[in-house]
Amino acid sequence: MYQTIKSAAYNYKTVLIVVRKENGKVVTREIEPYYMKYEKGKLYLFCWDRTKNGIRKFRSNRIFRAIETANSFIPKCQIKI
Repeated sequence: MYQTIKSAAYNYKTVLIVVRKENGKVVTREIEPYYMKYEKGKLYLFCWDRTKNGIRKFRSNRIFRAIETANSFIPKCQIKI
């Protein structure tokens, strides 16, 4: 999963991620990946969520699928993955 997100970020391609939310609901989001960071011992992905049209963060252990798309994006900030 990490390599897919990293590759997409540096190729300026969006990623479809499948995430299990805290409530157990499974959602699919198209994101522009920008940054991965540890917070309180957990790894988070910071991104622009095209589905919700806003900045979001996802805990990496809740992402169980990542697919690089053919959709390009123009970075909104520096990419650090």
